[in-house]
Amino acid sequence: MNEDRLNELLERCDSPIERELLLNLYPHLTTDCAQELRAQHIINHKGGVTIPDFAFPDMRIVIYCDGYAPREGNREAFKRDRLQSRELQLAGWIVLRFAGSEINFDSEMIVDTIQRAIARRDRQRTWRSRQQPRIPMAVKSPAPQTGQGDQEARKPVAQQEHQETLVLHSGQTQQKPEGGLCGVIFLAGVVIGAVVLLNLIF
Repeated sequence: MNEDRLNELLERCDSPIERELLLNLYPHLTTDCAQELRAQHIINHKGGVTIPDFAFPDMRIVIYCDGYAPREGNREAFKRDRLQSRELQLAGWIVLRFAGSEINFDSEMIVDTIQRAIARRDRQRTWRSRQQPRIPMAVKSPAPQTGQGDQEARKPVAQQEHQETLVLHSGQTQQKPEGGLCGVIFLAGVVIGAVVLLNLIF
């Protein structure tokens, strides 16, 4: 246990019940948790600013030590406490509030509750770290279907790509003529040329 760190936190405590909670909790914290623990940590939220008695900022856990005397008959303070709790919870914080009698006479419950909150955050961190980021599949969008008479833009993508080039056996590429009739005329010309060439040879 880091005595210097404990003494630093004790100096920031504002009341005897805060010191009591800290003295009971601190020996049960891991080194990382003890290092993260803050006393009188300032938190900004939608409802304003709150300063909980203790906080684990990275784990987003806050702890309040609620004594009876300061809130007795003070409705505004009571309402402010509830507002702070609501806003922190909506922002994703775990809010733990303990009465003075619980801190003084049921320290085991206090420590167990805080440890369960820490364990919950650890499970959430583990779960998030195991989630693999989804890699979106690349999808080629078809040509925009705007403009009149643009028939090429309205053809399916696969059909457009198929008509772009004609691969020859030599490994070269040649632009494929548009339309079926042009293709027939082209092939007929090749055949006729071959026949004429053979006649000249023989």
